[in-house]
Amino acid sequence: MDIWSALQEASVPRDKKIGKKLAATIYPLWGFPAYMIIWLFVSSGIGLIGMFAAITIPELIYGYIKNDSRPYLAVFGYLIAMGISWPPFLWSLFSLRPKVRRLAQDGIMTLGVVIPPTRFSISVFLANVLGGGAYTSHSNVIIEHEGRTYTYSIKAGSGSLPTEGQTVGVLFLKDSKRAVVFADHPCEATCISTSNESFNEQQR
Repeated sequence: MDIWSALQEASVPRDKKIGKKLAATIYPLWGFPAYMIIWLFVSSGIGLIGMFAAITIPELIYGYIKNDSRPYLAVFGYLIAMGISWPPFLWSLFSLRPKVRRLAQDGIMTLGVVIPPTRFSISVFLANVLGGGAYTSHSNVIIEHEGRTYTYSIKAGSGSLPTEGQTVGVLFLKDSKRAVVFADHPCEATCISTSNESFNEQQR
């Protein structure tokens, strides 16, 4: 039985096993080391900024610093800036699966339609430049429920991607800025996680 059918047949709150299966589908364990490697490079860049600041700020305050102090300040600034960048990233990374499990246990199932992005973003711009203009993983999905319209921006996922105009299955919660889109509904139930950055709710 695919995940979509399991979600439909189960009563709310659904079995935790369904939530674990859905979370593992969207965020497989092999993906976490990849995220951390990418962030290692990002945090290194942040560390370089900290290194520059650790040397520049004392000079601006005191007018000069001793040459033999520069290496120590550079290392200190680098390590502090790099270290500070990791806790928020790790918190965000390891909160991904719990959010999906909550959706699976308590979420509302409905249908939505994939539409073009409704606003400019750097990610959409880069996708258009690199992907030839029609990069559907950065499209939006819009749903209507109880007189309200919810729009989610599709950012990441696994399996086949939905195309604009396609009707997809959506699992969402009214108080959550994250949803799950089933791009192959009602067949294989490929899952795509939507970003919490572009959540929009409008009273109709």
